[in-house]
Amino acid sequence: SLGILWPPSPTRTADYQAIHRESLQSYPAFVAEIEQVSGIPTGYKMCGGAEALMTEHEYNMAQKEIAASASSDFDRDSIEIITPQDFKNLETNIMPAPLGAALWKKVAGVNIQQLIKSLDTALIRLGVSRFYGSGVERLVRDGKTVTLQLKNATYSAAACIVAAGADSGRLLLEHGLPLQIDTVPGEALGFVTESILLRCIYKESKIFFHPVDNKKLIVGATTELKGPQGCLPTEAAQEKLFTVIKRALGAKSSSIKEIYHWRGLRPRGPARKPVIGKVPGSENIFVAAGHYKLGTALAPVTASLLRDQILFNRLDNRASFMEPQNIFTGKAA
Repeated sequence: SLGILWPPSPTRTADYQAIHRESLQSYPAFVAEIEQVSGIPTGYKMCGGAEALMTEHEYNMAQKEIAASASSDFDRDSIEIITPQDFKNLETNIMPAPLGAALWKKVAGVNIQQLIKSLDTALIRLGVSRFYGSGVERLVRDGKTVTLQLKNATYSAAACIVAAGADSGRLLLEHGLPLQIDTVPGEALGFVTESILLRCIYKESKIFFHPVDNKKLIVGATTELKGPQGCLPTEAAQEKLFTVIKRALGAKSSSIKEIYHWRGLRPRGPARKPVIGKVPGSENIFVAAGHYKLGTALAPVTASLLRDQILFNRLDNRASFMEPQNIFTGKAA
């Protein structure tokens, strides 16, 4: 994840976008709770975003989004278009796009490494165990207990949340949920910079630039390519990433130093929506998988939905389209 919290387009008003907006609104309280328990900052900041307007289509779309935002309490007055010169005055190290930029005032970012460290510390202090990777070979239900069978050990718990991305389907299949999680190629580059290059999060040609701190920049994208299931990003996708970096940063692109390069797969649930909730036929196995591009953005609402089900056996009808029981029965179109 790039740690970018970019709101959905105001032109999109379906239930999923409403849940997305609600999750972003609750982010400050979400990270504050984690930081209070862990004592470790998450790096969350409301920094705003700038979307390069390279084409007439992008410019016209920005105008439509501004018009649509007027009818939304969340989006109202949150987007504006500025000229190339005004953008250059705002972000002096970025080469302005031909048609200027759309400024998104409600874009925020979080430092993923700090967030995970803070979350892990909070979980340990609360007595919750988390298992990384695909080390869990099997889930076994035994009355009111769930046993996790690992390669070299077993663990038992009163409840289990399966958040194993594309591997979630394998773990849940024997429990009656034939969950199909697709994988979509993604790519990210991490750089250290000699000085501050960006103040806001920048988006150009579906590629994002996230200034995580004063001298660290993450650039990445989800490359939706056709091909065999599970294929990694192609060399062409990587070349596009570098092309956009060079155009956006100009001469500054030669002063940044690459420190890591991630190429991997993002799990995507049925109908491009995640699956969140109790596994049908089980009282203590829950799933949260298939978040695709919005794993970080939907963290608060995912936590809220699971908390209500685990602690209070309470369902939120607004999120019923993500319920496993509806995915399983085919009700979530």
